[in-house]
Amino acid sequence: MNNINFPKVLVLAHSAFSSTNSNGRTLGNFFVNWPKDKLAQFALLADGLDTQRCNNYFIVTDRQALASFKTGKPAVNAYSAPLYTPHPANSSNNKKIIRSPFTMLLRNLVWKSNRWQGKNFHQWLNDFAPELILLQAGDAPFMYDLAVSLAKKRRVPLVLYNSECYYFKDFCYFTNTHSSWLYPLFRRVFKHSFERAMQTTRGVIYITHALETLHKTVFPHTALTLMTASSLPEGTVSKPDRPHPQIVYLGNLGLNRYKNLIKIAQEIQKINPSWKLEIYGKVPAQATDELKACNGIDLKGFVPDSEVVRIQKTADLLLHTEYNDPFFVKDLKYAFSTKIADCLASGVPFLVYAPAEFPFVHYLQQNQAAFVATTSQELPAMLKQALSDESKRKAQVQHALQLARQNHHGPTHTARFRQFLQEIYEDTTNKHPL
Repeated sequence: MNNINFPKVLVLAHSAFSSTNSNGRTLGNFFVNWPKDKLAQFALLADGLDTQRCNNYFIVTDRQALASFKTGKPAVNAYSAPLYTPHPANSSNNKKIIRSPFTMLLRNLVWKSNRWQGKNFHQWLNDFAPELILLQAGDAPFMYDLAVSLAKKRRVPLVLYNSECYYFKDFCYFTNTHSSWLYPLFRRVFKHSFERAMQTTRGVIYITHALETLHKTVFPHTALTLMTASSLPEGTVSKPDRPHPQIVYLGNLGLNRYKNLIKIAQEIQKINPSWKLEIYGKVPAQATDELKACNGIDLKGFVPDSEVVRIQKTADLLLHTEYNDPFFVKDLKYAFSTKIADCLASGVPFLVYAPAEFPFVHYLQQNQAAFVATTSQELPAMLKQALSDESKRKAQVQHALQLARQNHHGPTHTARFRQFLQEIYEDTTNKHPL
């Protein structure tokens, strides 16, 4: 592989490249076949660290940053190549910080103090000598500030990868409401950091066209939309003979999604009392009793990635849902789940039960790529079609596969991503440094 065309990229993100964390996996998929010696990452969380994608990490957790703030001693890199040894403060078993405007402001103060930085961090940066910085945009102001600072000091281009609309959230989206009165202050701090990053960036990659269009109403900038790519292998597989259809939901049951799944299971039972909805994933404590009380649900629990792939390819119907609550609709409006891309590429009929206000719902309807029910009234008929109308099932699968090849094909995404970064890097190099 010719390394000349690959700039040395420093990735800043909350989650490190990962085989288990969805954010880490999505970001890592962009760097397939990127030379390891030209990739490094600074991150705050290292669950399921992917050392196949990258072996040059500097990881500092929130708890390490807080310890540095208290003691004045720089944080120690929680990663040592080639083996990852979790630092006690980096263990996923530790209690997570409760997210609220108050805690997020305190967190920002801790990180902005830069007490966590030390000779080791700066030596690590110098040794790698990045030629381009990529920031995975989140809701932490200090990460934008760090990205801008490093880009300017090292005179290298900054690129953002944005899959959220935090800048436009004029409501307190934190579920912990004890300090919601501080949200205007947090938002002001966040907007200031975000605006500085948008003034500095040479380009932004968005997860949906709707998100790109939204940001361009405020910020004129170079942009590229790369929708979530599927990680499923191409091709169909033979399904085992079953006495009843395998109807499957895989993934997160939070955000009240489990309430919709109960509704779907009840409708399935009306079609045939012996049929059940199989649910794979971790069940929130508050949902356990309700899910177990529903006769139409079979809780399967958490399964490894290899088993997830097998289920997605051999099921008779795959499901995705979002709960119809004004808060969740507004908060998750521009989200696009990795699971949607996988369902489109699975070769299995796909049903979505979600409010019409979500752009991804319009996207699926427009492309006839899923059976879509936007209300409880539409659900029974759509579910019957998805389970029993063979001609419509085949047509939906064909539309979904076509859309997956067009907008969710991993190798194509990787090539477009690489070209976008290369063009920004070469344009900066040929004209003048920052």
